[in-house]
Amino acid sequence: MKRVIYFLASFSVAFTLIAAVYAQKGDILGKGENRLHNGGFENPVIDPWKLEVRADKGAVAIVEIDKNTSEEGKQSVKVTVTKPTGTAWHVKLRQDDRCFEKNKKFTLVFWAKAEKPRSIEASFQLQRDPWRVFFSQKIDIDTEWKEYNVSFTPDVDNFQDHWVAFHLANSDIVTWFDDVRYFQGDLKDEVGRERQQVHPTGTLSATWGRIKRWFY
Repeated sequence: MKRVIYFLASFSVAFTLIAAVYAQKGDILGKGENRLHNGGFENPVIDPWKLEVRADKGAVAIVEIDKNTSEEGKQSVKVTVTKPTGTAWHVKLRQDDRCFEKNKKFTLVFWAKAEKPRSIEASFQLQRDPWRVFFSQKIDIDTEWKEYNVSFTPDVDNFQDHWVAFHLANSDIVTWFDDVRYFQGDLKDEVGRERQQVHPTGTLSATWGRIKRWFY
């Protein structure tokens, strides 16, 4: 009997640890929970975000942490395209190894601004051949910090095999991003979204939601 209890206890601990690891990767998170890491760009580097620049297509661009402007926290990320190609995906700010589930609605929410009004593309794409684009949408960005969002419902399951990206090579206008989130559900389902409608002292649920967003 003791062996059975010990086995069950060990199994429970192992399962909990495995679940925690996958949750950190954004793979089995609940509805409304952010599936991106470092979406507020508060770390010294942008990892696990990366800037893909198609130099073979003539694109030139750099990405950097900007401590002089932000929507939330103390930093944002700044993308400067010095040689645009006219084809937006030739420069993309992306985060790989994301997950979604078939026939469930997913939403990308982010804050952005640009030196001048411009358009970008938000894209969700298979990160290997045949590079299927699951969803892509053009978004017009203004010169002041504003929140933007796009939603889509995938027709397949995808486990750590697509990226979330912003395409920028259609223009040389400098663009900033901050507080990027990606989750299952509608805007109203986002964990921590209540903080925007509560007293500045906040509520327990809003505070917990915000803390969870810091870790993803």
